[in-house]
Amino acid sequence: MAKTLFFGICLLFFLFFFSTPSLAQKTGFAYTGFDSATANLTLKDYARIGTDRILRLTNITSRLKGYAFHPTALRFKDGSNNNSAFSFSTAFAFAIVPQVPNLGGHGFAFALAPSLEFKGAHPSQYLGLLNASDNGNFSNHIVAVEFDTVQDFEFGDINDNHVGIDINSMASNATVSAGDTHLQSGKTIQAWVDYDGENKVFNVSFAMSSTKPPLSNLSFPVDLSPYLNDEMYVGFSASTGLLASSHYIMGWNFQMNGKAASLDLSALPSLPKPKKKSTSFIIGASTAAAFIMGILISAAVYLFKKIKNADVIEPWEREYANEHHKGGRGGAVVPARGVGSGGAPPGREGEQRAAGLGDEREAGGLRAGPAVRARDEPAHDARGGNAGVPGPRADSDGEGDDEHGRVRLRGGAAGGGVRAASHRGEGAAGGAHPGGLGVGAVAGGEDPGDGGSSAGGSVPGGGGGAGPEAGPPLLPPGGG
Repeated sequence: MAKTLFFGICLLFFLFFFSTPSLAQKTGFAYTGFDSATANLTLKDYARIGTDRILRLTNITSRLKGYAFHPTALRFKDGSNNNSAFSFSTAFAFAIVPQVPNLGGHGFAFALAPSLEFKGAHPSQYLGLLNASDNGNFSNHIVAVEFDTVQDFEFGDINDNHVGIDINSMASNATVSAGDTHLQSGKTIQAWVDYDGENKVFNVSFAMSSTKPPLSNLSFPVDLSPYLNDEMYVGFSASTGLLASSHYIMGWNFQMNGKAASLDLSALPSLPKPKKKSTSFIIGASTAAAFIMGILISAAVYLFKKIKNADVIEPWEREYANEHHKGGRGGAVVPARGVGSGGAPPGREGEQRAAGLGDEREAGGLRAGPAVRARDEPAHDARGGNAGVPGPRADSDGEGDDEHGRVRLRGGAAGGGVRAASHRGEGAAGGAHPGGLGVGAVAGGEDPGDGGSSAGGSVPGGGGGAGPEAGPPLLPPGGG
């Protein structure tokens, strides 16, 4: 009898101990900061623990994934006939620091997963948990709470600062805006995730505080039993996309069939603050920038005025340059300045200097200079024997003056062939002019006047050659 009673008591003790979840599965762990030597975590992909005792899931590299999970699976069902999921509770502190202020991605999730292998999982909007082909499959057995910093319209995200409960899909079953708790602020935020296995309610709270809010931010009635395997792994997953952020976990408490203790944020490691630039550096940089800007503006104004006031090249100047280039050193054809046709502006009266004209002395005498052509003048009627508008007078040094259409060469100078301007006048004739050494030919007016004739004059000389434009035979003085 006593032996039978003993076995009965042992059986009752065994059934009571292993059939009561609150006693059989009251397991948990706590991390107030992380030590790489002692932390019982499985880290995959980018995830790592720094010397600052902070768990870093990702950095700001694009399209990155990072995982940190408890290394052994925990029992989430009692294995009884109803096979209902146990209650669990967790509290963790995190910070998200975007690459660009208020513009990062994509977020992280607290997750329950059937395996530590996330084969085929994508970064970006899938947070390293799922991909486009298996998103929404019942066989995923993924339950997660996402802290999302990018609004993905394909999943119906409400904004780029929200918290959601995801079951087998990245399209949240329930979601809420984080509001004033800006997830990407870079400040430490604490979150509380609780599942009540008896009342079948999933609650999520978050605040920048060590104290849990009295009311949950997000509450979703759901029985997790159909979605969970008997054993599940628990941990964190994070990812980046084209937009990137660093995702940090500062502390983590987890409790099965009980309440996880809140974390004291002041006791947790904190992120290093960005270095402040010295005031002197800012002032110096601003002054240098203003000085450089002033120089650039002054240079721009100077160039504008210079271009605006630049001399305009007149057509006659361009024509002169072309003719001078064609004529070369020995035979330039230079138009005389004066009142001319074609809109040429007036120059110094009676003067035209041309390179290469005038005396060119050689051993044994003088050499004839190049030809000089006077610019054609508009025709004028001259009565009483006047030879019209005065033409140029060529001197030995290349200078000319006006003297009634005649050309006179100073004694001793070898005149080049000079052609007078075209004029109309009555009884005008070219005159004979003695030359020095050499012979120059002077052509008279090309247009005869009324009742008179025009003729060029030949200029005799000794030892010279004929000018390039020889006129008709010389008429006696006064001939008409």
